[in-house]
Amino acid sequence: MVPAAFVGVPAIATAASRRAATAGRQPQPPHFVTTPPASATCWRPWLVASAAPPPLVSSAATAGEAATSPPGKAPSPTQRAIIFDCDGVLLESEELHRVAYNKTWAAAGLGFEWSVPYYDELQNAAGGGRAKMIYYFDEAGWPARVTDGDAAGLEDRKAALLDELVAAKTRVYTELIDTGAAAVRPGVLRLIDEAHSRGVVTAICSAANKEAVARTLPALLGPERLARFDLVLAGDDVAAKKPDPLIYNTATERLGLPAEACVVIEDSAIGVAAAVAAGLRVVVTTTPSTASQAFEGADRVLPGLGEVGVDAPEDIVDVDSLFP
Repeated sequence: MVPAAFVGVPAIATAASRRAATAGRQPQPPHFVTTPPASATCWRPWLVASAAPPPLVSSAATAGEAATSPPGKAPSPTQRAIIFDCDGVLLESEELHRVAYNKTWAAAGLGFEWSVPYYDELQNAAGGGRAKMIYYFDEAGWPARVTDGDAAGLEDRKAALLDELVAAKTRVYTELIDTGAAAVRPGVLRLIDEAHSRGVVTAICSAANKEAVARTLPALLGPERLARFDLVLAGDDVAAKKPDPLIYNTATERLGLPAEACVVIEDSAIGVAAAVAAGLRVVVTTTPSTASQAFEGADRVLPGLGEVGVDAPEDIVDVDSLFP
């Protein structure tokens, strides 16, 4: 069960208008919303991070009006957005995912493990847990509980096994998160706070499922900081996973911003491929699992966002370097 929900508004508010509208109020925990955009042709419930009701309005808006125009209407020419991937970009969590997968296989009696080199391969082959499982079973063979039986029910048995394993892995992963095993990557909180202080729109597009995202982000970023994000999409909020560009196309549509006003921060080749296919600029912050990958189409490839007082000034990623 998802422990918290995200409440969103039909149109986003700029960070400045959010601060004006919420002056004197404490940020509230996020909530889930399951309302598709009017223009969507295929959707699943997504996560939207925003401040709690009442709906936010800009200082120029009259009561009841959204602070920004709905998708399709021209946004402010000065509005910019940073769209973050989650695991490997915001969080040092990829090895934690591998551990959670292996605990899941052991508990299910499947008799195999994913090594570090093999998991690195998966990072460049499939986005999201379900897709990784399908990739592995298609290569190594599906368990007998799936292959035994009539051909007509094969796909149903595959789906049932995947549902069971995804749910179990999510439980294991969130338990690990609750122990404090994950950490925020260096420079992440600094860049997020700078973006919010300067009125830059912020969003998260994660390949992880909604339950994992809803548990992880408040714990690692903090509820108050997370509440200032304009949009959060999880992997099961769209019908196709990265490297398909759908999640990024959905994000720019939802934000009501053109691609040229946005920059994506990714850590993997399939994430870069998704962002580039959506017409977005991409900055890569590598991890040990992805450092050897080819990031075709990326604007910059860096080992991280950099931390003030630790890294050289030219290695610090800030708002000005993202939007020169």
